[in-house]
Amino acid sequence: MQINYLLTELRFFNIIERTHLMNKYFTLLKLMIKSKPVATLLDLLMIAFFFIVPHFGLMPIYIYPVVLLFICWLYLKLFHQSFDDIGFKFSDLSMKSLLIGCLLGAGYFFFNYFLLGPLLQKLLHLPPADIKDFQYVKNNFTGYLLILLIAWISGVPYEEIIFRGFIFTRLRKMFAGTKRNFIITGFITSAIFGFYHLQQGAGGIVHAFIFGIVITILYKLFRGNLWYLIFFHSMYDTIAITAIRLGYFG
Repeated sequence: MQINYLLTELRFFNIIERTHLMNKYFTLLKLMIKSKPVATLLDLLMIAFFFIVPHFGLMPIYIYPVVLLFICWLYLKLFHQSFDDIGFKFSDLSMKSLLIGCLLGAGYFFFNYFLLGPLLQKLLHLPPADIKDFQYVKNNFTGYLLILLIAWISGVPYEEIIFRGFIFTRLRKMFAGTKRNFIITGFITSAIFGFYHLQQGAGGIVHAFIFGIVITILYKLFRGNLWYLIFFHSMYDTIAITAIRLGYFG
């Protein structure tokens, strides 16, 4: 009994010591992130993380957006922030944002399909975007509905929260005080978004970059309300995937 009691006491003090040590580490981490260079470095590492990880194929398309958004939430918590601070607020969700976002998304798709796309191909001799990853929807109605569901529920919200929310606001903070801050940040964010679609080839990168520029303008127009961008992007993708199914692409 005496030995068991001593062992219990030792375990108890060991737990206290480890807890104290963890608290010291967390205190040190909090002090470090208050340093602007350290915070900037961490932001750049997180931007690289969100850019690279989806391309490794470590998780299914319907899982990784949720996992990475959770990681983003944890990272924001480290700085005593939330999704609200990067423009994603449920209080901003409205029927107006749904209707206007969807109408603009549809309008941009047809503008791109009939005018911008052909013009870019003629001037730059760009090959069409490589859409082989979506070809299966032509003969798979269930797969078609599933990819649309994923796009609306997780895929598009992930891209807009990460790119126009997290990455844009982080870069804007880095370029604070510079002239044309919004333009510089919007251009860089759009370039990152373009290369995020590198699996679609040169055509996909250029179209995604221009898409990023357009949606950054909407970000400015709608005062950082990400819901307009989410509905814009979701409707654009819905029509694009439907066009692939109907044989208008590929």
